[in-house]
Amino acid sequence: MNLTFVHVVDQVQYEPGTAQLAALARRAGWNPVSLPVDYGTSKEAFLQMLLDADPHVVAFRLTGETMEVVDYMAREVRALRPSLPFLFYGPYCRTVTVEAGALPGPGVLLTGEPETAFAALLAAWPLEGMGPLPGVQILGDAASPAEADLFHPDGAPAPELAVFGGPRLLRKGRGTSFFGELGTAPVETTLGSPLGLPPHAGLAAFNHPVESRPRLRPLRPLLDELAALGSALRHIEVRDRPFGWDGEQGERFLDHLEREFPATEFSLRVVPEPDLPAILDRVDRSRCRRLVFELDAADRLAFGRLPEMRDPEALGRALDEASRRGFVTGLLVTVGLPHETPEDIRMKLRFIRDHGVSRARFFPFEPRYGSQLFALCTEEDLLPKGEEGWNREVYAPLDQACMDIEEWHKVWQECMNLSAELQVQAAPTRVESHGGRPR
Repeated sequence: MNLTFVHVVDQVQYEPGTAQLAALARRAGWNPVSLPVDYGTSKEAFLQMLLDADPHVVAFRLTGETMEVVDYMAREVRALRPSLPFLFYGPYCRTVTVEAGALPGPGVLLTGEPETAFAALLAAWPLEGMGPLPGVQILGDAASPAEADLFHPDGAPAPELAVFGGPRLLRKGRGTSFFGELGTAPVETTLGSPLGLPPHAGLAAFNHPVESRPRLRPLRPLLDELAALGSALRHIEVRDRPFGWDGEQGERFLDHLEREFPATEFSLRVVPEPDLPAILDRVDRSRCRRLVFELDAADRLAFGRLPEMRDPEALGRALDEASRRGFVTGLLVTVGLPHETPEDIRMKLRFIRDHGVSRARFFPFEPRYGSQLFALCTEEDLLPKGEEGWNREVYAPLDQACMDIEEWHKVWQECMNLSAELQVQAAPTRVESHGGRPR
């Protein structure tokens, strides 16, 4: 049975939480297939890729950012294959209701904790004759007007904290960590990259535009927002540029976290060198759940092909030192950079295994999407003006002639397989569904 996950690229995150469901499906004897789609993919190309995947069930991850495009794609697929079951999951599914008859044909909505609900769904499959399941809503099969929306908010949305600054393009955090864990408040204390620490070459396209000066976010309102979450706040993920540590502002924020939220764990996004030893000395290991690093260059040969790429050898030393001191590590990995071959990407997969990384999150860097994002930023007037603005030489004239679309899909599936494998391994990054200390 092929379970096809349709991945919709959005500006902030790339489908966190899907790896856990893919791993559960594989354990149950299903074949999870990844189908990445960006906002430059045509309807015809999307439908052809879907048919080529020969799906038995199509899974869509629903967020506030992807709701409209998922609604549109689901209707197009339904018109082509009326009997194909759909699976909707993701943070938005837990705060919405589905209007009676809003979706024609078979389908289910995971309204409970996703992994638990999905495991129950797999155990009870097939869909026909399935009885009530906790956290699973079976969708009706009555037709609805084409202009009707699939999903409608049910009361007030879950608490949100602004992430990455932008009011429209750059969206908001939805209560999940970089690695798909629930109950997380993603926060950022700056809205720009401080001078002297340039942005990451790949992930900057999914974050915020580069500035020559940091725009500091006042700490007191940010801390008040965190306090207002009350018991819903289980974990704080600090996503500052650059990578969890930005000098005096980061130090002050960490002081406040330790003093005002003594029972709440946190994760830091960090840069390997030269400040890593000081960070490791400063951080309370019993409360810091994870140190998150970033990987872009596959090896020393690739290092330096693009401006501001990170040294993989320095990163390897940093991961080894963090692990030696007892910290849990995670990696945000950019794949599909210009001049990058499938073997370069597989080298990154070996790097992850060799250094004992406990969680990995992959970001696709696609030429069409980079150009479209730049155009949208310009149109929305979200970019700073002048030389310090967006680096068009990095993001506009990209050429990926060394990897065709079939090779890309194959190696991306390998990335998803490794991410799923790591997600189901026992690690101190998994928490009980009711919160509390890591297991």
